Parts: sequence; structure tokens; C-alpha cells
Amino acid sequence: MRGTNTFRPHPFETNRHRGDLNVAFTDGRVQAMPLRTLFEDTSAGALRIWNRDNQPHRERVE
Repeated sequence: MRGTNTFRPHPFETNRHRGDLNVAFTDGRVQAMPLRTLFEDTSAGALRIWNRDNQPHRERVE
């Protein structure tokens, strides 16, 4: 449902690696990212990491 916070990580996931997940990108880098950044954050900084031109492309977020 849009606009509601339904993401609830399992306690095991938040205790391991301080709640971060390792994300491997196709350019060869690996970055530890909080679960909320991966699944909920729609800030410009969070959106930029997914685009090769380093722009947030907010028009693609629904």
C-alpha cells in the first residue's frame, strides 16, 4: 500500500551487521547500506546510487 510504512525487518536481520546489508553493484563496488535506505528512503541521495548518471530521477518514483 502506497504511503504506509509496512517494512518490518526480522530481529535477526537488524542485529547482524548492525542492520546493514552488503550491496554489490555492477561497477564492482560493494557498499554496506541500512535496510531502510534500500527499501524506504526516497531522498535524492538514496535515489542517486541506483542511476549511472548520478541523478535522482525522482520522476521514476511512484
